[in-house]
Amino acid sequence: MNDAQIHLALNHFPIIGTLFGTVLLGIGVFGKNKSLLNTGLIILILMTLVTIPVYLSGEGAEEIVEELGIDHDIIHRHEEIAETAVWFMDGLGLLALASFFFTRKTIYGPGRLLSIVTFVLGIVVLGLMFRVGSSGGEIRHTEIRNSK
Repeated sequence: MNDAQIHLALNHFPIIGTLFGTVLLGIGVFGKNKSLLNTGLIILILMTLVTIPVYLSGEGAEEIVEELGIDHDIIHRHEEIAETAVWFMDGLGLLALASFFFTRKTIYGPGRLLSIVTFVLGIVVLGLMFRVGSSGGEIRHTEIRNSK
């Protein structure tokens, strides 16, 4: 399996997983449901881990698609957005891990505040992940590129 195959096989998980994790976290926090809160946090932690091989396989995937004649500017734009998103995703994963630790016994107190902050960051990361996915799709799907 080459880097492009790894990248393509895994790249949808951080987008969809962040969506589900953030929604479940929000329902758990605001509905005061510890099971859903913890499920959302665990999903966000797992999506952070899945993001690592997606990001690391990006360079190899870039080399492969450049050999196919894809414009380097489109790839570079995707790469820049992805780099920013990965940093935010790493922060989200660490925050989700801390929230999980602080909400082990109760969903009230500092754990609740931390979970709310995690939820808000999850929304931000979700927006970034949608941008990454869209810019990645433009690499091979000319029909979705913006006309300039």
